[in-house]
Amino acid sequence: MKNKIFFLVFLMSFSGSAWAQSYNQIMQSIQQNNVSIAATQKYLEAEKYNYKTGLAPDDPTVEYGYFPGNKSSIGIKRTLDVTMGFEFPTTYFNKKKISKSQAENISYLAQNQIQDILLMARDYYFELVYLNKYYLVLTRRSEQANAIFEAYQQKFNKGGANIHDLNKAKMQLAETESQLRLNLSMIAVYTEKLSMLNYNDKIIVFDTLYPVIPLKNLDTLYNELVARHPLLKSYSKETELANQQISLNRSKWWPDFEVGFSSEDILGDNFRGIKVGMSIPLWHDLNKVRYSKMFAEFAKLNEQRMYNQTESWLRQKYLEVLALKKNYEEYEHVLNSSNSLAMLEKSLKLGQISLIEYLFELTYYYRMYDQYLNYEKSYYLALSEMYRFNL
Repeated sequence: MKNKIFFLVFLMSFSGSAWAQSYNQIMQSIQQNNVSIAATQKYLEAEKYNYKTGLAPDDPTVEYGYFPGNKSSIGIKRTLDVTMGFEFPTTYFNKKKISKSQAENISYLAQNQIQDILLMARDYYFELVYLNKYYLVLTRRSEQANAIFEAYQQKFNKGGANIHDLNKAKMQLAETESQLRLNLSMIAVYTEKLSMLNYNDKIIVFDTLYPVIPLKNLDTLYNELVARHPLLKSYSKETELANQQISLNRSKWWPDFEVGFSSEDILGDNFRGIKVGMSIPLWHDLNKVRYSKMFAEFAKLNEQRMYNQTESWLRQKYLEVLALKKNYEEYEHVLNSSNSLAMLEKSLKLGQISLIEYLFELTYYYRMYDQYLNYEKSYYLALSEMYRFNL
């Protein structure tokens, strides 16, 4: 009880604004408060405006000329030219398609960055669930070690135990207390890490149960991953952009045009009219179409490589998840079906085993239980990574 009270005081001492929430509330809060997420969203908005620039024809040009003659009989010459150039209409159509695809692509990249942050938050939360669960275990161990030490201290004082047994009990108590202190320090570390993701608004996690995440079959997972993973969507959009660039470069083989109005006043005579011009593309963009075709081939191969790597990664991660699940469930079954601790304590009290034998068996049991907790945590962390596209 003393350790449990200390645990609550320890956690709440981080900040007066500290608060405890459920897993879903924590994730929502971080998504709203995280500075990196906010910066990514602002950058995305800015880039979307950036991609909309350069889609319209060039601005018109106005030129005015004033030329006094060197003789009064010549008079003054005045000229006015207003011109505007534009590319072939299909060029603007292709530019708008590319602009839309660029905006979609950068939104996928931004979504992937946000997922990275939320995945980190979920992993920190899972670490805290593990540490909280482990704290309860260590508290019971500390209480048991303290009870054994006090019992042997009394026996030693009465001459019923030797100094060797007393020292063993003392070392067992010291070890459990040191593990408990280390556990508390790690809870403080991960609480700080999680709170940093929440813009330093302190979050306290009391949970000792992991969120329910159903394990789906591999085919379903892969189909969901392909449909939702922003990085895969980005690679597909890069291929689409490369093909759109081919169309844009082809459209630039059509001539550019220039139209305008021109006037000239001299010696009382006025000349006014329109003028048109056309630039004929012969050498300027000679290799752009060829380059864009080769780049489109590269983008397609790169997309296929990413899909292959992702499928292989998912299969490997799925096998890892299954192995971890089997391990921690087997350990859980063995630990729940046995009554090792109660039997050991009874045997020690009845004098059927020595303290050294008791501590040896106890250490083996503790090691097995610690491994169970680690397998369970590793399973949920691996599952979290596999389901990152659901964040």
